[in-house]
Amino acid sequence: MPASMVVRSKMPDDVVTIFVLPPSAPDLKSRLVRRAESHARQRGAAQMVLWSDTRFTTAHRLYSRLGYARIDGQRQLADISQSAEYRFEKAL
Repeated sequence: MPASMVVRSKMPDDVVTIFVLPPSAPDLKSRLVRRAESHARQRGAAQMVLWSDTRFTTAHRLYSRLGYARIDGQRQLADISQSAEYRFEKAL
């Protein structure tokens, strides 16, 4: 099984989903986020916006450690699991 999976949208600058599956290198998740930030900066982005399922508390701690702020509220998805997501933002 691969260590990570990336699914891209039809928009070339939008990463839709990244899952890092265990076991992974201890800092792989941080490196992936930092790499995405670097890529975004190089392309002129001023901000990163992440959406994370409300159940992914480990990811939320990572985003917080990397300087992301959780924005109040959440969005409901119309998927089979009726998922809810939190928004995280960081100025680049």
